[in-house]
Amino acid sequence: MVVWTSVAEQHYNSILVYLFEKWNLKIVNNFIVEVEKTMNLIETNPFCFEEFSLNKNYRKGFIHKNVSFY
Repeated sequence: MVVWTSVAEQHYNSILVYLFEKWNLKIVNNFIVEVEKTMNLIETNPFCFEEFSLNKNYRKGFIHKNVSFY
């Protein structure tokens, strides 16, 4: 199971609001689908993303070219 911190949830919600304000609901929904696919991938293969250079206990993954997560 992927556990989101409260800070991660706040950032995620901010991204959704930004996308809706700048683009449209279709873009928001596409982003949500990509996040869900990535979280499902992490659940099944938690080591699939590269190690974070500053701390090997963390992994750096990408949702979109402008959005990454640790």
